[in-house]
Amino acid sequence: MGPAYGILCVVLYLKPKNLPTITKLQKVMLMQSLAICFEMFIVAIVYVGNQWISVPEIMTKIEHIALICVHGDTPIVYLLFNKTLRKQSFGCIKGYVFKSAKDAKHLAAYVYPRRHHRVQNLENQYTAQNGANA
Repeated sequence: MGPAYGILCVVLYLKPKNLPTITKLQKVMLMQSLAICFEMFIVAIVYVGNQWISVPEIMTKIEHIALICVHGDTPIVYLLFNKTLRKQSFGCIKGYVFKSAKDAKHLAAYVYPRRHHRVQNLENQYTAQNGANA
């Protein structure tokens, strides 16, 4: 798959006159698939290479890092390249955070109702004393 993606990228980069122009969506989809599949290609090549020949230790480390990336960075790639998914995800997180903050305030006022009134009373006493002293 690696050489096929490489050829596809070269063809799209050179873009002969007889090829229709590609849309922005097609470019984004190509970049997403290239980013995800390139890591899988590296892992597969080094893994198979380890079975047949002795490779340097650095290649084994690169394979291990690529294997971790294959399993962990696919959502990150989608968030980086997909604008709609990014807006929806951050909107969901933002809504959850602000809803949680409101709920926390209401919960604190509900669990400790007397403290809220005590603080109000202390503020009123402080203003009354400062007003009397001034």
